[in-house]
Amino acid sequence: SAGAVSLFTKDVRTMADEQVFLVLRDSVSGVAVFEEGPDAEPRGLVFERRAEEEWSVRAGAEAPELGAPADAGRAADVLNALLDLSFATWLGPEEVEGAERRGTVQLLSELGEEWEIEVGPSMTLGGIEGFAVRRAGESLWGFVTEDPLAAAAETPRDYLERRPFQ
Repeated sequence: SAGAVSLFTKDVRTMADEQVFLVLRDSVSGVAVFEEGPDAEPRGLVFERRAEEEWSVRAGAEAPELGAPADAGRAADVLNALLDLSFATWLGPEEVEGAERRGTVQLLSELGEEWEIEVGPSMTLGGIEGFAVRRAGESLWGFVTEDPLAAAAETPRDYLERRPFQ
């Protein structure tokens, strides 16, 4: 049919899903945000869901049992910010050729499913500041206006659960 033919002649950029992470919030049991640098070891944070609204947080290089109770609201803010990421536009190969990878973000499920994105350089498109991002295993890069690695700039201590004095 003519409709099927037109579908196959469209630019792949118009057919790709604009949501960066294609996952339901309730299926996410872990979040790992790692920032890489040319002069340093990767640094980052790992959040793991302990119960429906209970999270732990640890430095990325620490063993899981070292996770401390995280402020549930702050952990939810990190997850929601990642799930709200969407591609504003798609980038051509010439716009990201030779770009350094700044880090990765992974979302994990209790069933072992993993959704990962690679975060490339910061850039300006049409006067708007943003970042090059692509889903792991895909060749197409997109442009997002929020930094997926923002949480990596903080330490686990910044996300600890605040308890009133007893």
